[in-house]
Amino acid sequence: MKTDETVNKMQAAVKEFAAGRIAPAQLYKAEEFPMELWKAMGEAGLLGIGVPKEFGGQGGGYTDIARCGRILGAAGHSLGLTVSWMLHLAAAKFLIMNMGSREQKEDLLPKLAKGEMTMSLSISEPKTGAHPKHMKTRALFEDGSYVISGEKAYLTNGPIAGMYAVIAVTEEKEGKKQFTAFLVPRETPGLTVGENMALDFFKPSPHGGIVLEACKVPESAVLGPFNQGYETIVKAFRDTEDILMMGPVCGGMDRIGELLAEQLKKAGAPSDDKLEALGLYLSLCKGLFALALYGAEKLEKGEPDPDLAMIPVSFRFMSKKALKVALGILEDVNPEEGSELAVTLHDLIFSGRIAGNVSKIKQKMMGKAALI
Repeated sequence: MKTDETVNKMQAAVKEFAAGRIAPAQLYKAEEFPMELWKAMGEAGLLGIGVPKEFGGQGGGYTDIARCGRILGAAGHSLGLTVSWMLHLAAAKFLIMNMGSREQKEDLLPKLAKGEMTMSLSISEPKTGAHPKHMKTRALFEDGSYVISGEKAYLTNGPIAGMYAVIAVTEEKEGKKQFTAFLVPRETPGLTVGENMALDFFKPSPHGGIVLEACKVPESAVLGPFNQGYETIVKAFRDTEDILMMGPVCGGMDRIGELLAEQLKKAGAPSDDKLEALGLYLSLCKGLFALALYGAEKLEKGEPDPDLAMIPVSFRFMSKKALKVALGILEDVNPEEGSELAVTLHDLIFSGRIAGNVSKIKQKMMGKAALI
């Protein structure tokens, strides 16, 4: 059982590392992923949050990831690195800790906790995204092994991953595809890792794709329930990712609050309207983090909960409102292109657009349910 002292120490360690090692690197300007800094994060224990101590981690749960994500995003001044960090922890805790066999846990969790390995959940495919009807990557059982062929794209941490959890079609009944997840090491013959995609958001978080040409993996590479990968992994991970993403976003929002205050100080005596607007922005930030913690607590229970679909919708609406207030405060100021303020605002605005259509579908479903 965690004590307040343990939690405080974990958060203090994250803040100290973020302020002392990450912020000075000014990663909002970076084009390449800082592997040496990533390794140092592993050595400092930051990549083992959420991994049980018996497997070499720091312990803790989803609420700790949410709290530390906020701290890392605010004190480290890099939303992009924090996104990579969050997905690394989500892969360790959700994919391996929750779905893995005992052997998979013993093999992978210590490496993930120390930063010796990074994982990438490989779902989306070129031009089709993650739509189950159109996904083509397949795994065929031949001579005691699974042979996987296909292509995956838009993988966060893909270019630096040492292990890929690949979602592949394993059966098709009456036109409906069944999916299974497989653990495929980077060094597997037939696996080619694509170059880092040139994106204008979440720098320096690396994104890229992989090509699998008759990649052979043993039966022990199956991760989670066979033929149920879409329901138990893809859909469930989407909820987990949406909730955990709130921590880094809250950190970025907190940092914007600090930068807004600096702008108002430079401008001289701010008007009452500006002060009220800043106060509103800061209060919205506190409300957003309350939502993030509420969502993480729901994840902690590990039970089906309709609120998990509603929380990100509310968070998205509130964050857009907060950013509108922030832009209003800056109406007389044009942040310098490439500055921390401009980059962080851009990243936060982009984060609110991710899976926008999915959010609208959820809203419509909630509206329909209310009419029943």
